Amino acid sequence: MGTVMYTIGEFASIGRVSVRMLRHYDAIGLIPPAAVDPFTGYRRYHQSQLSLLNQVMALRELGFGLDEVALLVGSPDDVVLHNRLLRERRAILERAVQQDAQRLRRIEQRLRHLEKGSDMQTTEIELKALPPVRLAELTVDVAELEQASIGPALGPLFGRLIDALSSAGQYPVGPSVAYYEFTEDGAAPIRIHAGFPVLPSVESGPAWAVSELGPVAQAATLVHHGAMATIGDSWEMVREWIASRPDLRPMDVPREVYLNAMPIHDQSGWVTELQWPVDRT
Repeated sequence: MGTVMYTIGEFASIGRVSVRMLRHYDAIGLIPPAAVDPFTGYRRYHQSQLSLLNQVMALRELGFGLDEVALLVGSPDDVVLHNRLLRERRAILERAVQQDAQRLRRIEQRLRHLEKGSDMQTTEIELKALPPVRLAELTVDVAELEQASIGPALGPLFGRLIDALSSAGQYPVGPSVAYYEFTEDGAAPIRIHAGFPVLPSVESGPAWAVSELGPVAQAATLVHHGAMATIGDSWEMVREWIASRPDLRPMDVPREVYLNAMPIHDQSGWVTELQWPVDRT
């Protein structure tokens, strides 16, 4: 039986890939043709190359870049390399799934808000004064103001802080608070502060810093019920409400006060008050 060779069109059809893509794979050395006619430049592929093409297409469907595909198909027996790249790809996909799930929940919440009526924001958001608060706190910088970045960073801060306070014989005198500091141009990083109200006798130490959040004459406030995954939608409601009021201007350091954050592993019953200080224009 003779050697089975395919034209580039036949090879593309069998492998379910475009001719243009095969030419690109040739240009980068990923799947060069078995033979090239020196006079016409026509490419021909050997039947055995179908296995390589199938591997490439399968890896591309998993989301691997061409550089990673070249590493994987070029080192078929390197189990350590395959294991590492597959685990890295799995982690990327898991993060993407979590982010998409959070976006879906926010979309569903927005739809529920729309179904309840356009005046819901007016009835739920109120202006009120905020008292001063003295906080023992820890901070961390994040790249973006998204729950996917904030949640994993904020939770451990509260855990470390309560452990440090307890070890020092100090205890919170009110619900936990988070507040956010932005750069002047709004670019990254964004600094998150996680704190517990403490007595005036508590001072800064190696395990925490003490800060004073001064009184606020007026803040737009909204009580968010449920998981932190959908809190971004509630913040958007506050932001839009302030923007609809020509007499108000948002100020720095919006806050979250966790009125009920138990149980830790079930956020369906959590209650969080969003507080955005505003100024009269």
